Amino acid sequence: MIISLVSLALLSAPAAAPAPVAAGTRVRVKAELATGQKIRWSGTLVSADAERLELLSDVGRVPVTVRLSDVRSLEVSRGRESKGKAALRAGSKAFLVSAGVATVVFGLAASKRVDDTEAAVGLAGAGMLGVVAATTAGALIGATHPSERWTPVEGVHARLLVEPRRRGLAAALALRF
Repeated sequence: MIISLVSLALLSAPAAAPAPVAAGTRVRVKAELATGQKIRWSGTLVSADAERLELLSDVGRVPVTVRLSDVRSLEVSRGRESKGKAALRAGSKAFLVSAGVATVVFGLAASKRVDDTEAAVGLAGAGMLGVVAATTAGALIGATHPSERWTPVEGVHARLLVEPRRRGLAAALALRF
């Protein structure tokens, strides 16, 4: 019985505070409020203590205060990827998707037994043109909209949920590393 009470006390202790993050750092915070509403903010960290984080939100540059107990994840920005890498990443994805679509179209055409050589060449040319156009469009979009790279702030998050039942209590433990 005593071991159970000690275990319950240890498990219900607040989660370990995240590793220190310097003020002025760009962060992204995911939180779940007491109402169950899930919210995500990104902005510049103004201050942090054992109970809360204060950041200047990207949207409207409004100050936002988040209780540390509501925080589900905290990430630090490593900056934006280069335009070249972004173009390569987005162009590669567009190539794979368009090549997959072209393969399906060619497969459907082959199942119809296209015997007309001219029609088959036209279909292949249109497919290749579509792949080139999609890859180019993807690369242009990637180059003009490079994504931001995020690194999670490590810390152990423990959450103990206890609720009354007809014949006692039900408990659930959630651990996240």
